[in-house]
Amino acid sequence: VTQVEDYEVTFNALLVFALPLVVFLLFFVTWENRRIVIQSGAQEVFGNPLEIGTLGAVVLLIAMFHNPSILKFAWSAARWFVAALCLGLIVTSGSRGQLLGGMAAVILVWPLVHRVNSLGRFISLALSIILFISLVGWGIEEFGQKNIRWSEDRISQDISGRFESSVLMLELWAETPWSMVFGLGNSSSFAIIGIYPHNVPAEVLSEEGIIGFLLYASVIALTIRSIVRISRLTTGNASGRRILAILLG
Repeated sequence: VTQVEDYEVTFNALLVFALPLVVFLLFFVTWENRRIVIQSGAQEVFGNPLEIGTLGAVVLLIAMFHNPSILKFAWSAARWFVAALCLGLIVTSGSRGQLLGGMAAVILVWPLVHRVNSLGRFISLALSIILFISLVGWGIEEFGQKNIRWSEDRISQDISGRFESSVLMLELWAETPWSMVFGLGNSSSFAIIGIYPHNVPAEVLSEEGIIGFLLYASVIALTIRSIVRISRLTTGNASGRRILAILLG
């Protein structure tokens, strides 16, 4: 990638190939308990729901902030239809993290793309965010009814369980100076609690120790510094801001 136009071509290609895949996965495959069923002879193979949810979230970001030059004005309306399909796919896959992450990413980077410099812009931004949140609610209502993961009781239970798992991992991490510095070992959470704790900072600190956590924090800090630098460079470039919003999301 050497120029802004390279990203434009990449996002166009992703829409061309990924959007039909979103439609196919949402309407033309067999789902069983948030997983797609792949028939291999007499054996059934189940797909990874998190990968499918991630696909929906990536296409969602591109749809919301990319403006394909070949569609021009038509895309302003079409993007909402594509967003609804992507949200439906995320909900069907039961990927709550991808849904919350996608929602947060879209809402947080929206002002970066659409600068709020007047009352009219503010009203437009507010209405767009309300429409987007309404789409999320519709997606859960339309595609999440058969999946217990979207029930309030299940969500509350999982949040509590993941908090307890994180606390347990951190308690074990703090037991010895050695484990505090070097951690309990990569992927040790699977041996201790049977699964990863769904809390990346706690997981990195407990498994990789202070050394690993400092490396993790350094990557985040460098990423934030790059975002700030690129944001300054794209202040007067609408196309550049859109690309930054998608990459940031």
